[in-house]
Formats: sequence, structure tokens, C-alpha cells
Amino acid sequence: MSIRFFFDRLFRRFETKLQPLNEITVNRSALLHNYDSFLKLRSHQEIWPVLKSNAYGHGIAPVVSALKSRRFSYYIADSYLEALEIWRTHRHPVLLIGSLHPANFSKIDFSHLAFTVQDPLTLQAISAQRRPAKIHLKINTGMNRQGLEPSQLSDFLSLLQKYPHLALEGVFSHLADADNPADAYTPLQLRLFKKCLKQINDFGFKPKYVHLAATYGASKITDPDFNAVRLGLGLYGFGPLANLRPALTFTSSITKIGRLSARDYVGYNLTYQSSGSSNYAVLPIGYHEGLDRRLSNCGHVKFQNSFLPIIGRVCMNLSIASLGDLSANLFDPVTVISPNPEDKNSLTNIAQICQTIPYDILVHLHGSIHRQLVG
Repeated sequence: MSIRFFFDRLFRRFETKLQPLNEITVNRSALLHNYDSFLKLRSHQEIWPVLKSNAYGHGIAPVVSALKSRRFSYYIADSYLEALEIWRTHRHPVLLIGSLHPANFSKIDFSHLAFTVQDPLTLQAISAQRRPAKIHLKINTGMNRQGLEPSQLSDFLSLLQKYPHLALEGVFSHLADADNPADAYTPLQLRLFKKCLKQINDFGFKPKYVHLAATYGASKITDPDFNAVRLGLGLYGFGPLANLRPALTFTSSITKIGRLSARDYVGYNLTYQSSGSSNYAVLPIGYHEGLDRRLSNCGHVKFQNSFLPIIGRVCMNLSIASLGDLSANLFDPVTVISPNPEDKNSLTNIAQICQTIPYDILVHLHGSIHRQLVG
């Protein structure tokens, strides 16, 4: 047993004995409902769960535990460290979609892995290990972020033919504007992608998996030649389908209750001044834990059935909410992010207040927050 593994197990055992002040719960039934909704939408395709960025802030371990009951070929992760985290819960194949430094291929386990390749250097680095490997070729069809340029495809395929121990198992690209209701760009990307697919087939390669759609593309890409969807945000309850259920609830605890008089200030830079007497609650969450600083003086948390305004600056590890005339007790629970889309502190409403997207809020929920699978 390695020293790192020993201390990791010790930490996890110790952590489970503590009563957390902050907790994220992940609803199993919501995750499975969302997964099954996309599976029903694309019954001829596999649905591959995307678990990058700590499963979009939900926590890799609880999400993998929930998905064990579903059958699919791959989890999708960005890094090898994320793959290792997945394997702590479920030894299942993982498709890595992020880049790896060429020096790292000699240090990692190829079993249960498929690699994204987008350049000849990576292809050569994998081949140099002289081990069988599965690769998924990513092609740039207009996102201009990752992917092999179509003009380089012929030379790349000629190089790949020299490495019979490397299997071109998949080919994919990424849509740039699929979440736009007025999207006119996806058909252009689709046309270019299919042209590249023909070229790949003409070279004699027959990839097992062809995947173009992620969450928002799932409702647009209906071509029977595509047989997998990379399901990210939709898995967690947000996307183009009307029946999706947010899976995450973030709760905190009241650690101090105080009383403000008229004209009292709250927090850094004196950005909030009380207009009258009222109660307030201090919460042990701040921008380190993932409570966005842009919620200062304009966000809400939920206490019982009331929405409490966040007053003053959100601090690094603390924030303050106005109780008004409400009474509370120390360590009473407070909902920071609600799974109810209608609540003022739903993820969608929080993102709108912060003028950002739900992804941005989710991935900044700190990994140290205790996470638990429920439901």
C-alpha cells in the first residue's frame, strides 16, 4: 500500500466522522432521470457521462456511484488524475478528452483508457510506448479551440497507418453554437465533419464510435452515423429538455446570530448599511467555497421558507444574510443553492445575477466541501 493511498484512506475515514457545516448533496434519482431522458431522446446512441471539473462540481465519487446502474462504454474525463478518481469508485473505461504532456504516457496505465489525439506529436508519443492503445481523433470543424485541422488529416492518417498497435476507435469534434436557438453554424460544422469522416473511411479506417453532440447538440444531431453523445451539463439537470431535474443542493449552517441597529455597517468596504433594526446570520461560506463574490448585496439564501438577502461583501470564508425579524438557532441549516428552478437561489437564477453561466458557478464549488449521494 502506498503512503499516499494510506493517508488518503485515513483522511476519508476521519472526514466521515465529522459533522460538516457545509454540505453538497447529489440526488441519485435526478441524475438517473436526466441520463435516461437523453437516452430516450437518442435511443440509437450511447450516452457517455462527462465527469470533468469534479463532475461539474457535484463530486466524482457520488456521481459515479449513482451511474453504476447504467450501461455505457465510457466515462469522459479531462485528465488522468480524474480517471484515477473515477477508478476509486468504479473500474470502468474512461475517455480522456484533455491534453497530456508527451512525457507522461510512460507513467500511466493504458488499460481502461482511450486517449484523445489531435496532433502528430501526441500520436508518436503514444506509439513510442509500444503498447496497444485506443485513440479518438478530434477534428477542428470550426470551434478553433482543439482538434486536428482538416487540411492536416491526410498526413495524420498516413502516419497512423504506420502504427498498427494503435486503434482508431473514435472520431469526434465539438459544436461551437449548439446552445443558440438561432444556431446556423452547426450545419456547417456537420458538413465539414462528414467530409472528414469520408476521408477517414477512404483511408481504410472504420472507427467504432463517431460523436459530435454534447448536451445541447443532442437534440440537433440526428444522423444515424453518429452513435454517442457526450453528456455534460444535461446530466446534472440543465439543458434543452424541459423535464430535466437539477441534482445538486448546497446547504450551510448558521454560526452566529446578531442584531443590527439602524445605520450599522456590514462587512468589508462598508457596502451595506442597515436602514433599521434587524437580525442577521453569519454563514461559514465565501468565495473560497464557491459562493460567488458577485452575489454581494444582491444574492439570496433560503432559510426555512424565506429567502434571506446576502448583505455586505461575500468574504473568503464567510458571508452574512439578513434575517429581518425572523428567529433562528445556531447551526440551523440554510440552503445556498436550491434544486428548485423557481427559487431565488436556484443555480439558474444565481448565474443570471452574476451575469455568467451555470457551469461557472458549479465548477467553483470547492472540492473540500463534503458531498453525499442521496435519494
